[in-house]
Amino acid sequence: LNQSLAEKTKLGFSLQTSLNETKQALTTTESQLDSVHQSWQEQVQVMADKDAQLAELEGRVAELNAWMSESQREMATKSQAILDETEKRRKAEALLDAMQTEKMKQQGRLLAVMSSLKPLDSLKKKEDV
Repeated sequence: LNQSLAEKTKLGFSLQTSLNETKQALTTTESQLDSVHQSWQEQVQVMADKDAQLAELEGRVAELNAWMSESQREMATKSQAILDETEKRRKAEALLDAMQTEKMKQQGRLLAVMSSLKPLDSLKKKEDV
């Protein structure tokens, strides 16, 4: 009976030691899980921060794209205005050239008429004398 009691006590101590080791392992595992959970929460926060930064950058890109589109429209409008003004100027210069050519033709005709009138002037002067 004493031997049985001693074996049971030894078995009890063995079970208690095993239970203590299991509790220690569970405490260690729980601590590791807490550490992993905290790390996971930190990663989630980092991802949330990066998502916020990305959203801000996407907003800025959208603003920049809108500004560029507006600038391109303005440039196209100004370019068309320059082309229109250049065409008007070219037409005005062509008209001016044509008018100057016509003026020179008329001056040439006037000189021809005046030259043909000079002999008449000299005849008239002879008649007056």
